[in-house]
Amino acid sequence: MGLLPEKALTRSVLKIATPAVAGLSSQMVVSVAETAMVGRLENTKVALAAMALASLAAWALTSAFSSLATGTHVLVARRTGERDFPGAGEVLNNSLLLSLILGLLISVPGYIFSHDFINFFAADPDVADEGAGYMEWRFIGIGIFLFVVSYRGFFNGIGHTKVFMYSAIVINFSNILFNYILIFGNLGAPRMGLPGAGLAVALSNILGLLYFLAATFTPGYRKTYKYYSKLRIRGDLLRQIVKISIPVSFQNILILLGFLVFAAIAGYVGTTQQAATQVSTKSAMRSSEARHSSHAPRPTRRAASARCRSLAAVVASRVRQPGHPGSAHTCTARMTSSTESPRNSSRSLEPPGSWERWVRARASRLRSVKL
Repeated sequence: MGLLPEKALTRSVLKIATPAVAGLSSQMVVSVAETAMVGRLENTKVALAAMALASLAAWALTSAFSSLATGTHVLVARRTGERDFPGAGEVLNNSLLLSLILGLLISVPGYIFSHDFINFFAADPDVADEGAGYMEWRFIGIGIFLFVVSYRGFFNGIGHTKVFMYSAIVINFSNILFNYILIFGNLGAPRMGLPGAGLAVALSNILGLLYFLAATFTPGYRKTYKYYSKLRIRGDLLRQIVKISIPVSFQNILILLGFLVFAAIAGYVGTTQQAATQVSTKSAMRSSEARHSSHAPRPTRRAASARCRSLAAVVASRVRQPGHPGSAHTCTARMTSSTESPRNSSRSLEPPGSWERWVRARASRLRSVKL
């Protein structure tokens, strides 16, 4: 093998990665638009300061559970590489059950104690009052958001990242539209101010969930993965999802708590300074969150080893897909002529090219890697 990358493998990696990058990047547009709209309310300083605390506090709590997409992604990718498609669907079922449980555990107490929670970090009572309404709606939408996270991990795990990209476009751009309607009271809606931004997040996640549900009910996915036909709770799968997701959860919590503490300290300097932190740190927080929401850099040996095995599974599964450039089926079609006898044709089903052997050798090494 030379120093230059294999073209077929590079195309496969870019085909999987590019839609995921596009979907995560669209979150930046929402962040900037949301901050710009809230910044045009009458009491700009209080609104932006409240948004800085409330949004960071909500994400600091939910990031501990939203990383279950990583566990779902790893387990689904492994079963996809093994050609165990019903097993991948079973992982999705258990991930959705886990989302339901965690959503109830977070949403109900979070909604009840929203004001107390934000008041703990706010130095200005006006900021606490303004941020409580925003945070209540964010907590109501957390349960829906966790379902979206589970579906995202599933579709990324099977290598169909375009589904996630389209869902991200639906969620993020509908969020901008709902912000415009609810914050300022346009198109006949009531003028809600900052709480309208929180409601916009919840409504956009509902649309994203509906998109994922529509995708899973298409005949191709439903017949292949059989997720809704075999509803079985498996404790071992639930434990594996949690075990793989915990390192990423701690990483996300520490990142977002750092932003939250910074915003809280700025509030003791002044409300204006705290409002400025919303403008200056929102983009940095979102880009960091987007980077770590689907992949995280080696938090532990066990998590890194699991991620390497999932990568190997995805690569192996892409190689075996019919019609894929460089796959065994495509190479067979190229090498088999119409004059071959049935005996020779059956023999050509073995992987004929060196590219397939190279990929499978690398996949085997990734599965057994010791980190």
